[in-house]
Amino acid sequence: MKANQDIRIKACEMGVHYWEIAKWLGIRPETFSRLLREELNPQQKEKVMRAIYEISYPIGHGH
Repeated sequence: MKANQDIRIKACEMGVHYWEIAKWLGIRPETFSRLLREELNPQQKEKVMRAIYEISYPIGHGH
């Protein structure tokens, strides 16, 4: 199984692209893809999951 499978699945389920997550995190898309190669620590995972939800449900857009 690939590292960070939970993040990969959640991003796909929510229709969020890796480049969008990278932009939210303030890093280059290539850097984000490299980060996913190794399992992230719990704090990093929490930040990425927050990015996915923020992108999916932006504040003030009726969600």
